[in-house]
Amino acid sequence: MASMPLFFVTRESILQDRIDITGTDAAHIVRVLRLRKGAKLLISDMQRNEYTAAITYADPQRVECRILSQRISDTESPYRITLYQAFPKSDKLDFVVQKAVELGVAEIVPVLSERCVSRPDPKAMQNRLVRLNRIARAAAEQSGRGVLPVVSPPVTFLPMIEGLQKADLGFACYEGEHEYRLRTLLADIRPQSSIAFFIGPEGGIAESELELLREHGLPAVSLGKRILRTETAGLFVLSAISAILE
Repeated sequence: MASMPLFFVTRESILQDRIDITGTDAAHIVRVLRLRKGAKLLISDMQRNEYTAAITYADPQRVECRILSQRISDTESPYRITLYQAFPKSDKLDFVVQKAVELGVAEIVPVLSERCVSRPDPKAMQNRLVRLNRIARAAAEQSGRGVLPVVSPPVTFLPMIEGLQKADLGFACYEGEHEYRLRTLLADIRPQSSIAFFIGPEGGIAESELELLREHGLPAVSLGKRILRTETAGLFVLSAISAILE
């Protein structure tokens, strides 16, 4: 955790040696954290630039800060990681988003695959995306991220395959694979590469989907001897990438 509270702002909010924080973040600083003039904050411009700043003015609508120092955030992974997560049941996606952001993901894309039990209404999904991105932002601030990860609109299986193919390393995780391990797949990847992977739903990846992955040259890898829940598997992969590659 960061020793000072971290907040994200756009580049437009940074004016020479001053940073303005508005909206809900300003209200949170004043009403929840009860910070006043002289208190210090960490502020990120969502592009890995991190500022230490002191509050010079504060009310629930606007907090003005003076920049004390600037540095490049060292909390980001050297890899841009995208998690394609099949829709899980109930509110498990909230948990996945929160923890995946803490573990370094750059983007989370919900996927409507064949065996997904949960199939949200398109109109309801718009409100849910707002909520999920709020969860991502809070997790990024709590964990001291240098960029703000995003939860993108859901896609179906074929667009997901296209996303995997665009990455330098794209793959799916499959409980039926017993030989090809994640560690082997990650052995030759270079820093600054992009990684994208798919986690199937509670019912697993359908045979027809596995065939599509094979046809498009995308490997399926084993995550070990135990079968993991859909909300656990992606977090396992993110942890393994960090442990093996960082």
